Amino acid sequence: MLYYDGPNEIGYINQINGTPLNLQIGNSTKLEINKFGTVTTGIATATSFDSTSSSTFNDRVYWKSSGTTKMSTLASNAGMNWQDSVKAEFGNSGDLKIYHESGVNYIYGATASPIAFMVNADEKLRITTDGEVGIGTDNPQHQFDLYDIQASSSGTAPVLNIRNGYAGIPDQSNALKSEIRFSHRNHNSAHDFMATRIISETTDNYMQRTFLRFLVANANNDLILKTIMDAESQKLINPVLIGNIEFMTAFIDKHEWSLSKDKLIESYSEEESSKIACEVASRDTGLEKNIIIKGHLHTDVLMGEYIKKEYNLRIRGKRLSHIWFMTFPNDSRNPIIITDGALNISPSLETKKHILSNVLDYIKKISSFNPYVAVLSATEEKLKQMPSSIEAHDLVEWAKINYSDTPVEGPFALDNAISQESAKIKGTLGKVPGNANVIIVPNIETGNALVKSLVHFANATAGGFVIGGKSPVVITSRSDDEKSRMASIINAVICTY
Repeated sequence: MLYYDGPNEIGYINQINGTPLNLQIGNSTKLEINKFGTVTTGIATATSFDSTSSSTFNDRVYWKSSGTTKMSTLASNAGMNWQDSVKAEFGNSGDLKIYHESGVNYIYGATASPIAFMVNADEKLRITTDGEVGIGTDNPQHQFDLYDIQASSSGTAPVLNIRNGYAGIPDQSNALKSEIRFSHRNHNSAHDFMATRIISETTDNYMQRTFLRFLVANANNDLILKTIMDAESQKLINPVLIGNIEFMTAFIDKHEWSLSKDKLIESYSEEESSKIACEVASRDTGLEKNIIIKGHLHTDVLMGEYIKKEYNLRIRGKRLSHIWFMTFPNDSRNPIIITDGALNISPSLETKKHILSNVLDYIKKISSFNPYVAVLSATEEKLKQMPSSIEAHDLVEWAKINYSDTPVEGPFALDNAISQESAKIKGTLGKVPGNANVIIVPNIETGNALVKSLVHFANATAGGFVIGGKSPVVITSRSDDEKSRMASIINAVICTY
């Protein structure tokens, strides 16, 4: 029935018998309204939605194609239900598509535009057209940029940047620890080494992002400069090169390195380079952190300068010591730390106490490393004719009082320290035998030989650095390859937090 209610000014199309009302074109139904108010469009023939039950079809709109439902809405909760592989397309030419296909859910940017996610009208995550992901920032510059989203909606407080397996960490206080596995690839071979990074958090005002100032003493070597360039390109360090200006400039130009020339300092000898590095490091105000790296020079020259009182780089009540952080290719074992194999030649018991304290302080910065400390000698017994065994015993007794929560045991020969089978055969008891991952060597000869044996016989990577002072010092052999130098740099960075 078609009629007009004049007093109320309402026109009616009324199907009085309760059967569906159909609108047709060319005898083909294009739209149907049933007695429950369900609207179906895109159908070619009348449907049976005129059911006696209203629970299924009440207050719905159905869009169909060739008799198959493609999308439906439910008025009670404003829900929408896409069927099959239909794409919801938005913008011009489908700039944004949302759909399900072949078992995968897609949010698809069809044009060169970023995709952003917002919560409470505030952007929280963005993916750029280059595939860079930012959380707390709308302008990520790396494969992954993490900003403190609580600090501000614009993301002014970076806490982590990652690119190509390396992380750049801002200089902030109240450090929290988190582990990242780093992979350094050299030519066609891959060598994995574990390092722990620091994610820093502050509660109020955040410092602007700064990178560690890395003072390279006597940087007159292609391999050294290549390592520094790689570390700087990963936003890990902020280098200052000390050495022959002509040599360093030629390297920078040859490799098209974007390092500013004002970060070059002229020097004409190992001694002068060491003095400049220590003098610059002595200006540390606490707002900037400095790390010194030994370039192409002798360790005794650099460290002889470092310990001079005029630079005030030593910490009262502490002695310097060296750490080797050893990792192994294609090996799931935890790293092994060896100390001291490069600085203290024949340390006394008192010096060994500092060596132990320094390494345990360093390990506190590594969240996943649980130390099992073996104090090395050539025997498991305390023998008068072997002073190292007596000092090992005394150091263990001191550690029981001062580091009661850390297993420190000895004296041990090397096999009992690292081999459970050897320890079992010899009946060596304790938590450490067969489980040692920190080895306190009796003298520099033992440490040096042990480290270089692992490097050359087991293809280990040795990251070497000096701790116990105000600025860590990267100490590598002049013959060390790039992956060893990079491992040393990463571990020195950890020391600054």
